Amino acid sequence: GFGIFYSLSKHRGESIRPFYLRRFIRILPASILVGIGTAVFFKYHSTTQWVLCALGLNMWYIRSILLMYLIAPFLLKYYERHHASWHAFFLIAALTALANWLCWNTLPHFLGTSNVITETCTWTLDRFTAFSLGLFFALRATSGAKDKAWSWIVATIVFSVPALVYMACHTPASNSIEWTAIFPAVLPALFMLCVALCRIASSRSRFSSRCCLARPTHGLRFP
Repeated sequence: GFGIFYSLSKHRGESIRPFYLRRFIRILPASILVGIGTAVFFKYHSTTQWVLCALGLNMWYIRSILLMYLIAPFLLKYYERHHASWHAFFLIAALTALANWLCWNTLPHFLGTSNVITETCTWTLDRFTAFSLGLFFALRATSGAKDKAWSWIVATIVFSVPALVYMACHTPASNSIEWTAIFPAVLPALFMLCVALCRIASSRSRFSSRCCLARPTHGLRFP
């Protein structure tokens, strides 16, 4: 979300066609080059698998990244229209959660679990809240909004705990314990560490400015 935002911000106010063209030139030729080599090496018997691999679309995360690139300009315009307000983001998060639930409970019954469309939709929606959160915070940072540390911490916990509970119920015990123990503890701790470092840096700058403004005594001059 952060990276795509800054790619878009280089040409703010222009048409989105140059953005899509640059992404096309950067991503697709390299993906096709690697995909053709992979398809020849693995010798797929299925025509669908061979075509997807040759296009570089056999991996779910490539398809998800391309979808996020396609959606990003429209999502950014939505945030800008609502002045990067929190209610705009929470609406996107709620709709994403609803769409994710519907996909997980409907698509596998109609298309199967290993279908390309099922994999792309479910895996993309699983990560779309985090992607939209990164785009949202990047816009707020550049628009001058002053977010305090608690907003980052609360947003991280609120949108990670439900996913972690789901993983704890649907994954082996060792993996669920590892995920549920690491994520809620590490991410807020990193945010708090960043805030602490910023406060230390600001206090040092204030202290140095006071030393520079202090009047020299006994005829001594300080550099």
